Amino acid sequence: METTNESSTINWMTCTPEELQSWLLQYRFPNEPSAALAFLQQTMALLKHHSSQPVTPESTPDLGVALLKNSDNQLEVSLTTPRVKAAWVCYEHGMRFTDKKGESMVVRHIKHMVVFPKPEDCNKNKNVTDMVLLIPNDPVTYKSKPQTQICFPLPAVTPDCDNDEDSDGLDPTDQWIAVLCRSCHYGVAKVARVLNPAIETTTAFWRYQFQSHQDEATSTTTGGMPFVKCYYGVQDGALYPLLEGLLFFKPPLFIPRSEMESIGCGRDGGRYVDLQVTVAGQQVDFTNIQRAEINELRDYIHQKLIPAMQKDVSESPMKPTVSAESVSVEEDEGASENRPRKRRKASLEAEAVNRQAVGAQLDEDDDDDDEGDMDYDAGVNDAADEENGDEDDDDSEEEEDFEDHEAETETESEDIEED
Repeated sequence: METTNESSTINWMTCTPEELQSWLLQYRFPNEPSAALAFLQQTMALLKHHSSQPVTPESTPDLGVALLKNSDNQLEVSLTTPRVKAAWVCYEHGMRFTDKKGESMVVRHIKHMVVFPKPEDCNKNKNVTDMVLLIPNDPVTYKSKPQTQICFPLPAVTPDCDNDEDSDGLDPTDQWIAVLCRSCHYGVAKVARVLNPAIETTTAFWRYQFQSHQDEATSTTTGGMPFVKCYYGVQDGALYPLLEGLLFFKPPLFIPRSEMESIGCGRDGGRYVDLQVTVAGQQVDFTNIQRAEINELRDYIHQKLIPAMQKDVSESPMKPTVSAESVSVEEDEGASENRPRKRRKASLEAEAVNRQAVGAQLDEDDDDDDEGDMDYDAGVNDAADEENGDEDDDDSEEEEDFEDHEAETETESEDIEED
């Protein structure tokens, strides 16, 4: 559209903002600059409102053709992260979430997809929907805020797609996984899925499934579940040990195995154990796990996680070498309390010299004196074991202790002779 003035002509569709401002100030409101500014603000507000209306056509220039035929190509989902209800549309080049106010969030490419049942749904033998967690390659924007993960429940309906023949034999969750992977161009084989133990499924190709400790003599609601109860900070939730990494819910947190630098499980005594993971030099703690779960967690770490990480290294030579040492699994300190400590050389030498010097006196002493001598030896050994300084310093300190004790022994001998 062109606007004509006896002195100038301007094309509203191709002109620059500077040209438009100059034209308005010169011709539209020659005597009222403030009126021109108010006019521009009102115009921009109308344009923004118009462009932010829900976009739900069958195709868009940037995302392509819509994949679903359900409910006019869109379904309503209640997102957990970010927390909002939105209309969800899957296209052939990404997906779009649009809230009731018209604010949109577009997800195109992802690096991780995790599908799992909520903890409370694992004991329900009825139709429940699984959750899906998407980790985009780059943060996506919603309400001017970056979002590093998108989490929402899958719709309760079965997806209606053009290629329904490809979903034969798949359960509803697998069918939705196929739609998500097609929309985000993500490999189905890379999806991490947790199966719901309460629901029979025809799925056969999903990999390792963790099972929590189950005592046949005790009735429990968490035995045999694909998660363990724990805390992450102040959040009380569930930890899912996966072959692809660790998933905490809720709020959702996924740590892929490729980002783990070390992992350890244990705590000194008590009813609970902790699981510690180091990521980018920072320690992430999952606390207050029932001690009965420690064997299952160790089997998961040693038998599943570490071999998978070693396989990653063998397939990608550029990655740092992974071994049981670099992925350190801390031994439970409470289980090692009965194991004898390794004694240092300085401690052993001091004990030998002491026994030789006071051997005669020990032969004449009674049981009480023997007990006192044992206490003395234990004190020397403990001090030497706990000292972190140089061995020379340890030797000199122990020699001084020995000389003091020898002097005390000689004094006791003289007292005996006088008596």
